[in-house]
Amino acid sequence: MKKLLLTLMLGVMLLGTFSVVSAAPGFYGDYEPHEGVTFTSPSDWATYMAGGYLLQWTNEGSYPNIVLQMREDACYPNFPNGDWDDLETFPNDLREYNLETSKYDDGEYCVRLKHGDDTYSFRTLIIDNEAPEVRIDEFIGLHYNPLEDDASNKVKVEYEHSDNEYVDSCLISWGDGHTWDCDTSTGIHFRQHQYADNGEYPVTITVYDEAGNSASDSVVVDVANVNPWEVSAIDSPDQDDLDSNDLDEAAVGEAVRFTAEATDVVADADSLKYYWSFDGEESVLGGEEMYHTWDQASVHTIDLTVMDKDGGEYSFAQYEIEIFEPEAMTPEQKAVVEQVFKFELDEPWNVDGGLNKKFKTDIGTLDACEDVLGNIPGMTVEVVPGTNKCKVLWPPTDDQMGEHLVIVKAKSGSTFKYYSFTVDVYSWGIEMCAGWNLISIPFVPVDSSIDTVFADILPYVAYEGTGVATVFQYDSVSNDWYRARPTSTHSSFTYQTGNSARELETIVPGYGYWVKMDGSILNGECATLYGVEENFYPAQGPVPSVEIASDAWSLIGTYGNEAVDSNTALETLDGNWYSNGLLTWDGVSSWSVLGGDMQPTEGYWLRTKMPDSGQSSMTYDPLGYYFL
Repeated sequence: MKKLLLTLMLGVMLLGTFSVVSAAPGFYGDYEPHEGVTFTSPSDWATYMAGGYLLQWTNEGSYPNIVLQMREDACYPNFPNGDWDDLETFPNDLREYNLETSKYDDGEYCVRLKHGDDTYSFRTLIIDNEAPEVRIDEFIGLHYNPLEDDASNKVKVEYEHSDNEYVDSCLISWGDGHTWDCDTSTGIHFRQHQYADNGEYPVTITVYDEAGNSASDSVVVDVANVNPWEVSAIDSPDQDDLDSNDLDEAAVGEAVRFTAEATDVVADADSLKYYWSFDGEESVLGGEEMYHTWDQASVHTIDLTVMDKDGGEYSFAQYEIEIFEPEAMTPEQKAVVEQVFKFELDEPWNVDGGLNKKFKTDIGTLDACEDVLGNIPGMTVEVVPGTNKCKVLWPPTDDQMGEHLVIVKAKSGSTFKYYSFTVDVYSWGIEMCAGWNLISIPFVPVDSSIDTVFADILPYVAYEGTGVATVFQYDSVSNDWYRARPTSTHSSFTYQTGNSARELETIVPGYGYWVKMDGSILNGECATLYGVEENFYPAQGPVPSVEIASDAWSLIGTYGNEAVDSNTALETLDGNWYSNGLLTWDGVSSWSVLGGDMQPTEGYWLRTKMPDSGQSSMTYDPLGYYFL
């Protein structure tokens, strides 16, 4: 019947919408048009209906007792013969009727509005209560190809419409929020869908016929997980791809950087976990970047496993790297913030010709010198052209205070060798040369004992016998000198034997100190006194104030490692000092009035005035300006 109905419908569409004023006399039997009475719904002569339909019409002339009738078969080409079913009689103010189409068999029907023998309006209806048929005949599961750009979880469904139904629309819901308008023609069709993630998804196909009837079929798709693939790792020494299985090398103590890459479906790509195993030890969860340091020279192994959030994994084949022991250069180097440090290395890597930023290697003419740690910003290592020397330049910054291991790789052709040394970076340093030096320390040491604070210069402080002091501090209030000297072996400091002067035991900020250095030991060089504050950062106090005598000379120093205006530095004295009474030592033999700022680490003679209060002493607070 459906094929016949479609043919009839096409015929109606060719005829167009009938006009009640254009019909030939007698063509519709007893049809006599009445102005103002006509169906408004449905508007089409052939309309598919299912379940129920609201018939509506106009009655502009308010004709009473309009009868709604219905008869099987179409209204055209002639009204059907036989009995009509009276559905209901309507007063002039009721102009709609809910036709329960589910009570009728599928087929063609004619409805008309009639009064007496006169037919006012009519429509042909096609009632279709039968649902279409649809089925998913086959489900083809997981399909993926890691070599494709869109590699992921794909499913393929095969579906079929019944061939005796006219399907108006078709929709597939994939169960992941995505849908597809499927093919409405009858027959077998295929459709493929790619899922972003694994899991169970209900796949449902729903078809609708023109009458609005629908049918559905569904399957549950169990989409399998796709494991990571194309996993690779790169090591930092030579940036070789680990798939090449080359035997790369690094140095003991070098933080070797490994980076890993892996490919996975989009839903898993951002949640991949990287498990690193070194020398067969238990795997450690890291990231795409991993650092590892070996403390033993040998051939070491690295394994990498990449796992996605669903437990899928890919294990990278074992990789080997050879670790070499660097030749350690001594002694430990020391540096001051913002100053390029100086090498003081033992043979055979000693300073060459006074160029104290270079060291010699024991291999031939070099092609390259490299800082293989790679994590010391600001440090440059390069070859002195045509030599076997490496030049290292590094002015460390404030945030680099502390101990640093430096490993340099020197290469000549295929020959290479690692050298290592450590550098301690301090916030301050005082260069002290032969003869008398007037200094002050700029920060509070954790251990203020003279042996600890002056440990760097102890080997070079002059020893002139048990009865001669070579380190002095002056207390102007008691008019006493505190004195000390090194032992004859330069192993520690002690006081001057046989002298009643006080022993100098501690070194603190605020005071000035005279220190005599032994020129014969220094041999034309200078020694450096480095900061000893906790963790190489300035302590925040407490710092004892310095009591100095009124109307007298005092030996003082400043606090901090920045130059400071003298009026600011001496603010706690309330102006009770002479502007020409602040003297600085030239480091050789003469004094001069300070003409500028007070400099960190230098000592000064200061002459105070008698205050109006007549007090015999006053307080000099070196922290009075520093923590403002």
